[in-house]
Amino acid sequence: MLSCRRRRIIDSGEGVGQTFGGSASARRRRSAAAPVAVAFLALSLAACGPRDGAVERAAVLDVATPARSSAATAEPTSAPPDPSVLSTADAVYAATALASTSPSAPAPAAPAAPAPVSPPPAAPVAPEVTAPAAASPAVPASSAPDASSVLLPGVTHTWQKWNNCGPSAVVMAMSPLGVAVDQLTAAASIKPDREDTNVTPDELAAYAAQHGLRAHVRYGAERGRLRALLRAGVPVIVEHWVSVEGRGEMGHYRVLVGYDDGTAEFIAVDSYYGANRRYGYDAVDAMGRPFLGAYVVVFRPEQAAAVDAALAGDSADGVMWARVGADVASYAAANAADAWAHFALGEWRARQGIADGAVAAFDQARAIGLPFRAFWYQFGYARALFDRGAYEALVAHADATIDTMKGENLEEWHVWRGRALAALARPQEARAAFERALTFHPGFAPAAAELERLP
Repeated sequence: MLSCRRRRIIDSGEGVGQTFGGSASARRRRSAAAPVAVAFLALSLAACGPRDGAVERAAVLDVATPARSSAATAEPTSAPPDPSVLSTADAVYAATALASTSPSAPAPAAPAAPAPVSPPPAAPVAPEVTAPAAASPAVPASSAPDASSVLLPGVTHTWQKWNNCGPSAVVMAMSPLGVAVDQLTAAASIKPDREDTNVTPDELAAYAAQHGLRAHVRYGAERGRLRALLRAGVPVIVEHWVSVEGRGEMGHYRVLVGYDDGTAEFIAVDSYYGANRRYGYDAVDAMGRPFLGAYVVVFRPEQAAAVDAALAGDSADGVMWARVGADVASYAAANAADAWAHFALGEWRARQGIADGAVAAFDQARAIGLPFRAFWYQFGYARALFDRGAYEALVAHADATIDTMKGENLEEWHVWRGRALAALARPQEARAAFERALTFHPGFAPAAAELERLP
């Protein structure tokens, strides 16, 4: 997912950003420090974890960026605010007039995955700015069923730290519900490995449940249900595919906290680009399509009835998956040249156990061309290859995907690689793969279970 260390080196006039003034010796010191600062900046702007392949050309990174896919939209290149200058009042995202929100903006910049180089000494990072939650807040009030605009009160915005959009998103989503947690505390539980690039929606939901909240992972996000959930007073975490020119494409989590029918936009808090970010209804549809419209509904127990009503039948898995299947099949038929359309169809088929059809759809997507990080966040292709008995192909694809990580980690592909090796009667190699997964994510249940099954 999108990773971030705020761009303070340049924005504050430190290091490479400060090139004039002072004594000759000071200028020489700054000049000598510039390459280190550039390297640090390049390492700091990396992917959220996941939720992709060749790495962009930036500072010390020198790999060509793939062409931007139709699912991603470039974000303006101006730097977001420096959190070190935010006051506590700025950090608390309370209900405000919709006119005060920022103008419509496309998806956020996707910084590059780090190259395998040793980072320089860490520069000081501004402390995270959060505000304490009320000790016993009231349940967020529901809005009228025909409300043309909604903005949830009491959301605390958090600027994400390295590789941390998933934990940051669930922390922001829990904040108006009376749960205040630091993002690094959340990360230590959800993704113990700092370089773990993938946090799943189920992992975010499980973490919210540990704090007395309820959370549903649903698919097929569409504007009607999302708006109904927001009217019910419920924040919604969405998983999006994002891009910025020259940076590459990757997965990213953000939290929807409002909408405005007058401008046909959702309002989000984004750990990389800030609060009050606006995204058009159509853009939200497009950015969610690579993930089958995955979203996480986080709510308090007393909001359960309102959430069930807002989901309009999608509380039932069978109903939800049937609707999603019809949508992705129709979209792929109408958009035959769109790689993501076939990718989504393959993912849906894999989850339904339709292995041959899934492999065919994924192979069509690959033939059209996918961004290199496309297989970092979902594992339907692995499941389909395994179910089909294509174990050698699965090992080869796992190796190719792991090779794109460039120093980041992805325990899920090591597990799928180990499963294929075990099926090929290569138990020692399988054991090494499962143990490798556990070095990245100690206690990772799928890897531990597979180890138990080995002879």
